[in-house]
Amino acid sequence: MTSVPAKIIAYPGHTESTSESKPSLNPPGIGISAPAQKEAITLEEIAGNSDLQAQIELRLKSMISELGLLKAENRWQEIIDLFHPLEDKEPEIVKFCLGLDLRGEIAFCLSQIKRFDDAIRQYEICLSQAPESFRLHSALGFTFYSCLLAAKNREILLPSQEKKARIRKAHDHFSRAEALKPDGVTTFYRHGMLCKGIEDDYNSAVTLLQKAVENWRKYSPETKKERHQEHKNYVKALYALASCSIKMDHPSRALTLLEACIEEDKGKDFIKPHHKGFAMGKVLFHLGRNIEAVRILEEAASLSKDDDNDFILELSARASLALKDPKRAFAAIERIPPNKRRHYVRWTEADCLFALGRKDQARAVLRRSADKDRRSKHRSLIRLAKMAFLEGNFTEAASCASESVEFHRETYSTPDADGLFWHAASCLRLGDVGTAKELTDELAAFRPGFPHIQRLKKEIEKKHQGLT
Repeated sequence: MTSVPAKIIAYPGHTESTSESKPSLNPPGIGISAPAQKEAITLEEIAGNSDLQAQIELRLKSMISELGLLKAENRWQEIIDLFHPLEDKEPEIVKFCLGLDLRGEIAFCLSQIKRFDDAIRQYEICLSQAPESFRLHSALGFTFYSCLLAAKNREILLPSQEKKARIRKAHDHFSRAEALKPDGVTTFYRHGMLCKGIEDDYNSAVTLLQKAVENWRKYSPETKKERHQEHKNYVKALYALASCSIKMDHPSRALTLLEACIEEDKGKDFIKPHHKGFAMGKVLFHLGRNIEAVRILEEAASLSKDDDNDFILELSARASLALKDPKRAFAAIERIPPNKRRHYVRWTEADCLFALGRKDQARAVLRRSADKDRRSKHRSLIRLAKMAFLEGNFTEAASCASESVEFHRETYSTPDADGLFWHAASCLRLGDVGTAKELTDELAAFRPGFPHIQRLKKEIEKKHQGLT
């Protein structure tokens, strides 16, 4: 089946290519033929044009120098306007097959303004000339990853099948680069981030990120000095490993990794200080050290810009709620402007209001969030179900939980485990033991280790025995 190139939402200063100019997404060297190019120069032409070739090489050197100056100032569009497409702008360089490095730089610049299809095309041409290049395989793997990340952040549109194809190609190119340079840091780090950030595959991510860390730590002092550019990604690999450890419920390991990351990042700030503060607060929150977590999170929020601290303040609010201090928790939420409060902030805002006894306001916040939320509406519905359950309104609790299950089934093709649990619990309180048992059996089959399912089963069995 032929891959369909993703439709890009917008390319700055670029009109959409015709179908003939759209790139193939099949990288050379991975069992796919390289992109077609113009006929190469003959040996006779090379022999008869040595002076011309020397002149072209001098011009190319000047162009690379000019490009470097523009690149230092992030003037990506100017570089593209000057040099792309290379076949039109510098046909002699292409004819004499001298443009490999220049084409690679053009590909990088195209990726910087999110013209990923064009960037992939240029890297593929480069790889057709240098199929065993570590640098090119690593760069193309990173371009596929960047494209996938842009799609995840809704900066571009990428159909589901195309996403799968690009994930596979990213893995292929990263793996080739790793085989060509097994003692590197950056490629293993980026490959790990593909697994972590795009696929949610934390086990694979840990293996790759750990390899990046181990490789750096094996370097001699001289090698570390030579490869100092890789130190940044060593630090970021430690940070990502800490994040994975939290996801995998290993907060103690996360603390060790994050402390090492912060120590290595002293005086450099490869990772923004407020992000490191947030990460430490999150680790402490998961360790149950909530007094320390609140203090560090409040410090982190003070280091951040007002438009980049909602996630810090939201976690600070949750830590304060864990300390049974809803006033302090709500004060943290109120520091986030109402128009900047995303759905997850609204959930915590509702928890604060409910804990303060402002229950109608809490329900209103959740209802408004649920009405606007097309992806995580079930999270608001479960909170509404729990609130109703605590107030003894089991009919309302069952309704909200049931709605959560159906929403999740329609959106993700699977039931919502929390919805099944609270629907069953509500039915049990309503005396509908048969429905409660059916829902619990469905939950056990879908998520056997779901928290408190055994407690629910015991209550159902006890109620059933009482009826008989």
